Amino acid sequence: MPPLPRKRVVLRRGHITPIHSVSSSTTATSDSSHLSATILTMAPGNTSISTSQSKETATSVSSSSMSTASPSTSKSVTSTATNNLSDDASSSPSSSPTSEVLPTAVPTTCTLNNFLLQLLVASVSFGRMIIQILSIYLWNLDNDVVMAYVGFTSILCAKFIIWMALKPSWHTLFVEKRVDKDVVLRGIALLPIFLLYIKFIRTLSWGLEWPECLYCVYPFVFEMLYHQFGPKKESLNKMWAQAQYPHYKPKAMNSVAKHLLREGTVRIVESVWYMIVLPHFLVPGDHLIINWHHSILLMVCAAVDLVSLHLTLTYHWHWERLHKCACALGCWKSCTNTGGCKYTAGSAFKRGDIVILKKEVYKAIDHMNTADPSSKMSRVFWFLFRSPAETMGKIAFIQLWVIVVQIVAMLLSRHWLIISLWGGSQLISYVTIGHTLYLRHKMMVESIPLAGTSKKRK
Repeated sequence: MPPLPRKRVVLRRGHITPIHSVSSSTTATSDSSHLSATILTMAPGNTSISTSQSKETATSVSSSSMSTASPSTSKSVTSTATNNLSDDASSSPSSSPTSEVLPTAVPTTCTLNNFLLQLLVASVSFGRMIIQILSIYLWNLDNDVVMAYVGFTSILCAKFIIWMALKPSWHTLFVEKRVDKDVVLRGIALLPIFLLYIKFIRTLSWGLEWPECLYCVYPFVFEMLYHQFGPKKESLNKMWAQAQYPHYKPKAMNSVAKHLLREGTVRIVESVWYMIVLPHFLVPGDHLIINWHHSILLMVCAAVDLVSLHLTLTYHWHWERLHKCACALGCWKSCTNTGGCKYTAGSAFKRGDIVILKKEVYKAIDHMNTADPSSKMSRVFWFLFRSPAETMGKIAFIQLWVIVVQIVAMLLSRHWLIISLWGGSQLISYVTIGHTLYLRHKMMVESIPLAGTSKKRK
């Protein structure tokens, strides 16, 4: 009696097709379903999976099914899958030179999250600047120089958002060297902002003395020097590739940490200088509206708040990769033991291992330790990114103390203007500590494996 026909799944790129075939073993059916489950993970838009890799997958699975199924069934599975793959390879765009490769859809989630983050930073910076302006120039807001400085710093706060809107047109115009409708529309929309920025600079240059004009130029020069002599995009990509899985090179991790520290320092100096420090240099000390101790305390609270916000930006963008690198890097501490082996670069040591380097004895304190025991930068890297949720908790604790100081200062104030200023400063501090706690909650919820596996939730 011939066996009953059963449905099985034949390999297709991006989809499955049920057909009827003859199967004589339940093991072959399970292998075929395993093959279909493997192929289901290949999304239709995933163009990174080549045809040769698919053929290798089909051949390996077919060989495993041949070892358990009958010869006729294994031959039919292998021949059908190979024929389908050959048909797909012949009809794929990459096989023919004249065919056009279809563009893949760009994910918008990352772009939206980056836009919301930059909007949050711009709002906090603008709010801090407005509070400083109100505490100094409240009775002189009709002055052209004051309003020009407000407009100048407002555009500085939103420069990353403006660049996000301008970047596609910039790439089309200067890289692809063509002009389309999108470039023209973006240029028309951003032209008034550029003209206003030129007008603000002209008003400040005519209304301020030359030392004050130099104060406005210093951060620009600092940032231009950094971008001119700093690492280029190709070297940064190479650095990140060597620091991540599967290489985990300690020197590359140290280079990445130095780059992130320099980049964060540039952002902090520019933001704190323009939003908090510079308004106090543009007005004499006897023209302050509030008392000098209130003004200094308000400036310190605002500076700490902005610095903590910019510190969280690095974690917001790179905390997953940096945490994996810190787990692979490890850390050492000095000890007084006499025994131990000699340290060799490129070796991985377990927790508790004792090594000798340059007549100094070190003990490993992490699960895996590949760092140079004498490298201070490796210790800083491990301390900052080994437990990112704990670091966010420390930053949130500092922000909480800033809020407590502002509440005490508001309770000790009597004038309505000072109370209003402290109240507005507290609202901005609530926004920054809310972002820090949200980031910490996200880090605690998601567990990150060390090697390049998928993330799991606790």
